[in-house]
Amino acid sequence: MKGSNLLRVAAGLALALASIGAMPAVYAAPSASFKALPAYLDGGNGGPGPEETSTVVGDFNGDGIPDIAMCDGLFYGVGFYVLLGNGDGTFRKLPETVVNFEVGTLAVGDFNGDGKPDLLALNDGVVYVLLGNGDGTFTQKASYVVPELQQDNVVVNDLNHDGKLDMAILTHAGVYTLLGNGDGTFKYPGLLSTQLVFGGSGLALANLNNDGNADLVASDAITQQIYLLTGNGDGTFTYQSSLSTSFVPGTVLAADLNGDGIDDIVSSNEADPASSSLQVNLSDGKGGWSKVSTYAGGLGPVSGTLADLNGDGKIDIISSATLSNQEVVLLNNGDGTFGAPIYLSTFPAAGAPQTPVVADFNRDGKPDIAVGGVYYEVAGLTSLAVFLNITP
Repeated sequence: MKGSNLLRVAAGLALALASIGAMPAVYAAPSASFKALPAYLDGGNGGPGPEETSTVVGDFNGDGIPDIAMCDGLFYGVGFYVLLGNGDGTFRKLPETVVNFEVGTLAVGDFNGDGKPDLLALNDGVVYVLLGNGDGTFTQKASYVVPELQQDNVVVNDLNHDGKLDMAILTHAGVYTLLGNGDGTFKYPGLLSTQLVFGGSGLALANLNNDGNADLVASDAITQQIYLLTGNGDGTFTYQSSLSTSFVPGTVLAADLNGDGIDDIVSSNEADPASSSLQVNLSDGKGGWSKVSTYAGGLGPVSGTLADLNGDGKIDIISSATLSNQEVVLLNNGDGTFGAPIYLSTFPAAGAPQTPVVADFNRDGKPDIAVGGVYYEVAGLTSLAVFLNITP
């Protein structure tokens, strides 16, 4: 949750400052290797957090090179930065896009059908729709007040099968859906799936039953549960069941990790020991759950993502360990189990790392990792750590 995230970030700052040391340039494992770039990007007001999705990737200027949008929302931030990719793993920063006080969450999608990526930017109680101009800048189209906003979690998908992108937002009262009109505006007021009442902390799209409707998984840091929510095809969701987690579940992610055609669930347990701070719930492919395992996710993992990092067709895990200043990579064995963790130190480039993103930033055909955090050497400014994938 927000307050606990801020405490974790503060603790991470103290830990990192007490353990300043040289950052290794190359990290290796038998099946995946990464090289840390020495250049850092400075700016902002002390970090991109503290939400679950503070950084997104898109080709915002149409040059075919992945770009990054990163919140400036930790200490009195007012918007987000767009970092345009140079094609070699480095970036150039555009002036800050001012939205409002403490923007903490971003989501990307083409909301008006013009082929240019647009953004949703969320702060406490308001979602802003910003249409891409095709040059890395954005123009605000609309804004909507969201009832009882929780952790600023939002997902984007065509939830009612009309060919237009919609959004679903996690609130104290349940999942609040705004259906898209296809021109960058949304039907308002939205739809509330009121059967869900919890202190939500994470939200992800999922395929739970192969019925063609988008489903959701939501984690709850208060009840220590993961809620499975099946889509009704009209933008509303129905509670199906819940899964128990360990202490303070935060980020929740979903993908088919074991190849049975149904998505599995990865959740971060932010207050657990570093050796067991990730939980994996595997589907049995028949509507049940066959296996629960825990893995090393680093100390205080507040965010993460899923991607195939080594080109074997299997989905791997990347976890941002805020308190140990690390990206933790877990490679999939192919059956939904994972090998020994690969630790990538983000210090001093981006201490207290937040949301990791994956894209081919240097155009060599391999997915790289980037993560925003705090650059301690220049008054705690927002910065970016980039790890280039050098797997043979």
